[in-house]
Amino acid sequence: MAESSPDARLVPPTLSDEPVQSRQELTPVGLARREEILRTATRLFATRGFHATRMNDIADAVHINKASLYYYFSSNSVLLYSIFWRSGRILESATRTDRDWSPSYGLGQCTNRIAQAVIADPHGAAVYFRESLYIGEYFTDEQLARVRRSESAVLQNICDLIGRGIESGEFRECDRYTVATAYLSTLLAAHRWLPVDGVEGAEASAVQVADLIVRGLSLGKRSGRAA
Repeated sequence: MAESSPDARLVPPTLSDEPVQSRQELTPVGLARREEILRTATRLFATRGFHATRMNDIADAVHINKASLYYYFSSNSVLLYSIFWRSGRILESATRTDRDWSPSYGLGQCTNRIAQAVIADPHGAAVYFRESLYIGEYFTDEQLARVRRSESAVLQNICDLIGRGIESGEFRECDRYTVATAYLSTLLAAHRWLPVDGVEGAEASAVQVADLIVRGLSLGKRSGRAA
């Protein structure tokens, strides 16, 4: 998503961009099947929990045999990593802001974008939020390092935004790391509190949350895109 278009919808990465490689190049039909498997696994992980979901359960839900499932994903931990990789890419994009924007405007845009992502994929948000404490048990060192780098980048984006607000006098003095962590924790749990009765209601709730957070930080010098 171009940073100069703040109202544009987030475009999630696709599995064809993913660093986990299949055993051979997949056709468009194969990529579509892989997307279907990932969507189904995400739903099962969200509703049953990762530990309670076996590869057999996923194969049955997608109506393919287990051997075919292993062609696309070698284990349920690889499926979980795919969810985390995609979620991390979306959050990194959602928290990038234009330095020409005021910090309060930028924080509002970040909030709206993250809410859009949760609305678009509540099951993915639930898995990302709930399983993040335990991924060290499932991922390789390389996979874990990629996820932690992504998490650090997202946190740093918000810390930098809050820091710019403090330095400009727009935000009150605070521990930017603590506030950024609390902010992200609130939004990443949004799959539990955003209304489920439609996109408009969820987006309105996200706007209220963004306004509440900005008001809590603000010293009364709120402005628009230009600082």
